[in-house]
Amino acid sequence: MTDTQATVFILDDDPAIQDSLSMMLNSMNFATECYSSACEYLDSFDASRKGCLIIDIRLPGMSGLECLEKLREIGSHIPVIVVTGHGDQAVKEKAVEFGAIAFLSKPASGSELCGLIKQVL
Repeated sequence: MTDTQATVFILDDDPAIQDSLSMMLNSMNFATECYSSACEYLDSFDASRKGCLIIDIRLPGMSGLECLEKLREIGSHIPVIVVTGHGDQAVKEKAVEFGAIAFLSKPASGSELCGLIKQVL
C-alpha cells in the first residue's frame, strides 16, 4: 500500500461489522480504517485524504444522518455509502439529500458493496 492509496473509512458501532467489512475489503486490497462514532470519525477527518465512507445510520451520540449533514456543512466531497439495518424511505431520501451515493440494507451483499467502492474510487 502506498501513502496515496485511497482508504475505505468504516463508521459502525458494531465491532463485528467493522471486523467483517475490514477483513473483506482488505482481502480485496482496499485499505480500511474503522470508527465507532461519528464524533471519532469527524475528529480525524482530513479532506485531503482520498477514499470513501461506509456509514451506519444508528450510531451512539451523533447519528449517521447528522454526520452526513456535518460533512456537507464543512464542504466534504467524500463519497458515502450508507449500510444500515434501520432505514426507511424517508431516511434514505434524507441520506441522499446529504450526499450519500448509495443506500444498502444490512446485511449488504459483499459484491454489491465492493462494486460501489470500486466505482467511487
